[in-house]
Amino acid sequence: MFTVAISLIIPLAIFVGVITGAASQVRNTSCAGRYISPAGECVRYRTCSSEGQYIREAGNETQDNKCFCDGSNRFAPQEPKKCFEENNPNSCLCLQCPPETLLNITENGVFVEKFDLKEHCVTLKEERILPSDDCAGWKIAFGVVLVLAVITIGILSNFLRKCRQEKGINQTKEMPLQESTQTDEESEKVGSPTSEELLKEDKYIDMKAHKADSNTEKQTFQEHHDAEIQDLKQHHDAEIQDLKRHKLAVPVSCDGSDEENAPS
Repeated sequence: MFTVAISLIIPLAIFVGVITGAASQVRNTSCAGRYISPAGECVRYRTCSSEGQYIREAGNETQDNKCFCDGSNRFAPQEPKKCFEENNPNSCLCLQCPPETLLNITENGVFVEKFDLKEHCVTLKEERILPSDDCAGWKIAFGVVLVLAVITIGILSNFLRKCRQEKGINQTKEMPLQESTQTDEESEKVGSPTSEELLKEDKYIDMKAHKADSNTEKQTFQEHHDAEIQDLKQHHDAEIQDLKRHKLAVPVSCDGSDEENAPS
C-alpha cells in the first residue's frame, strides 16, 4: 500500500513541476521589456521621455526605470526630494528655469521638498556679484572707498612735502641776494668816504697802532709828547723875544718911520 502511494506521488510532483516551470517561462517571455510588479503583473518601463527628463537608473526585472530632470539645461523636478527617493511620476515632472539663470535645488546637500522658480532660479548677476550676505555689498563698497582715501592722502602728503622742500630751497637761494641788495642800498645811502676822511682814518689807525699797551709805554709816549710841546713853546717864545729885541734896537723917527729906511 505504501509503495503504491509513493509511486503515485512521485509522478504527480514531476508533473506539477513541469507545468509550473513552463508557466514561469511563458510569463518571463511575455514580460520582455517590462518589469514584474509586486502584484505579479508585467508593467512597462517608464520611458522618461518628458521634456527635460532622462533615465537616472535603468530598471530590471523587479524595478522600473528611475527618471530625473536634466539640471545642466536648467530643468528641475516639481518635487526634487520625492522624485529622487520614491521615483513618483508626478513628482518627476520637470520645470525649466529662464535663460541666464542658475539652478539650485539643494539645501545643505539635500534636495528641497518643492521646487520654486522664483526662489531656486538665481540670476547670473546675483550669483556672481551679490554675495549671500546682504551687507557684504556695503562692506565691499566701504573697503574700496577706504582704500581710495588712503591712496589720495598719500599722494597729497607726498605732493605737499615736495612743495615744502622746493620752497625751502628757493628761500635759501634768495637770502644771499637779499643781503647783498641790502648792503648795496646801505652803502649807497651812506656814500663813499672822501680822501680827507680816509687820511684822518689812516692817521687815527697809525696812532692807535703806535699807542702802547702797557702803562710804561703810555707814560713814555706822554712824556715825549709833552717834551715836543715844550720845545715848540720854547722856540715860539724865543722867536717872540728876538722880534722884541729887534724892534727895540731900531730907532724910530718923529714921523714914526724907521731911520734905516729914511732916504739919505
